[in-house]
Amino acid sequence: MGIRSRLPEITVPEVDVATYLLDDIDLYADCVALVDAKTDTRFTFADVKDKVRRIGSALTRLGFKKGDIVCMYSSNSPEYGLIVLGVLSVGGVITTSNPTYTKGETMNICDIYDE
Repeated sequence: MGIRSRLPEITVPEVDVATYLLDDIDLYADCVALVDAKTDTRFTFADVKDKVRRIGSALTRLGFKKGDIVCMYSSNSPEYGLIVLGVLSVGGVITTSNPTYTKGETMNICDIYDE
């Protein structure tokens, strides 16, 4: 016997995550989407859409193809999400590494995804 939710079933759209998240973003174009608490840098939803498309376009121009993998070595920042969405928007796969990882730990992550 399986476990069932008491909530009504939902329909999951058959689109990638980036498309799903960016699809209706224009409705909120002028609203603030991301804030960097340290610098007070703000990105509106229009900024997010523009930057995600630019990142995806830049990756494509560099020869990045669907299924290619990006290992992101970064601390948390608003730009982190923009890069993730940019990679996903062109069919890429993203894996992350933390700046506090040792060289060996980071190389292990890259080796896992290189198989």
